[in-house]
Amino acid sequence: MGPFIYGSRNGIHITDLTQTVPLLDQALQAIRDTVAKGGRVLFVGTKRQAATPLADAAEKSAQYFMNHRWLGGTLTNWQTVSKSIQRLKNIDEVYREVSVMVATKTTQEWLDILTPTPVPTMLVNTLEDLLEDPHLVETGFWKEYEHPTEGTIRLPDLPTRFSETPGSVRQLPPRLGEHSVEVLSAAGLSDDQIEEMLASGATKAPEEE
Repeated sequence: MGPFIYGSRNGIHITDLTQTVPLLDQALQAIRDTVAKGGRVLFVGTKRQAATPLADAAEKSAQYFMNHRWLGGTLTNWQTVSKSIQRLKNIDEVYREVSVMVATKTTQEWLDILTPTPVPTMLVNTLEDLLEDPHLVETGFWKEYEHPTEGTIRLPDLPTRFSETPGSVRQLPPRLGEHSVEVLSAAGLSDDQIEEMLASGATKAPEEE
């Protein structure tokens, strides 16, 4: 665009009309020739000021237009973009077909089939699987603690370890309602309001051990 800019004022570029008007005439002639042969024209203008006028002109002439930000490569790499659009149109059908197909084999069988291929494949664990995952067990990810009311519980270990200041679990998960009164008091509720909430069942205090 540089050679066609006459100058700028207050941050706005001024077009050199002595150069652009003849070129606009050439562009108009090219459009006329294209339409006369039954071709189609794509109007493109994503600037906010141009969006509405461009859409109006394209609709009046029954042509395509693009007046919002578009995906990179829409024009220069249309073959790839069009394939992505086609896949998107068929995605629901693909999911239905795949859901039926995957049910015909076990997870391990699919892993054996797909792992050697370029298809991204990995195991999705359930919460129960994670408790017995060989890697997590080997690295000591899970730790067992004795809870005063729940008995033996298993919790994830601390995610970081420091040689000089090793971390530790200082407090186990609270019992149901263990901190209700404390939290409500800190929120500004009076003793009478808290008692009313306890009586109505809106909150709960811990059971006596």
